[in-house]
Amino acid sequence: MAFGDISVEINGQEQAGQVKIWYGSKTGLNATRGMTKITQASARIPDDPEELDYFGFDVAIGDVNGNGRAELAIGITGEVVASKREAGMVVVIYGDAKGIVTSTARIETFTQNSSGVQDDPETHDFFGGSLAFRDFDGDGRNELQIGALFENALQGSVTILDGTTDGLSGQFSQTYTAKNTGIGDQPARYGLALDR
Repeated sequence: MAFGDISVEINGQEQAGQVKIWYGSKTGLNATRGMTKITQASARIPDDPEELDYFGFDVAIGDVNGNGRAELAIGITGEVVASKREAGMVVVIYGDAKGIVTSTARIETFTQNSSGVQDDPETHDFFGGSLAFRDFDGDGRNELQIGALFENALQGSVTILDGTTDGLSGQFSQTYTAKNTGIGDQPARYGLALDR
């Protein structure tokens, strides 16, 4: 189980945010292992904690490469990308035999500036504001849905990254908006909620 708390101050930076993880057991939550906290000050997590980063604005858990181990996606909606404030970024931490361990895990970041990802980062896009894993093509590997809640003046968008045996890829990504799905141009906040 994982959830984000964007109100947390990290290294003097207000609302930098953190994510808390609890592992399960046959009898419920694993009290022996306890809780794990992840922030942008954690080992090998990209960038640094900054004011209003909102690390953990949304989180999602899913297996993207079909190896039976869960990955953790973390939305950082306040992240600056290509000099654009609150463009947003998503960090994906790959699970291994020990769980989600930042010191040893494979870690990737995705933005609207990532290779293959459609659209471009803009100020106040809030990319990563909603996240959900789902296996759309039935291949046993989850795709990652990423909402950009304020894309194009609150219209919103959803980007879907493909799950492959090598992990997530922007190569065959798809982006959906209120306009290209026939809803219209009004501020719809398309992608505010995603189906898991």
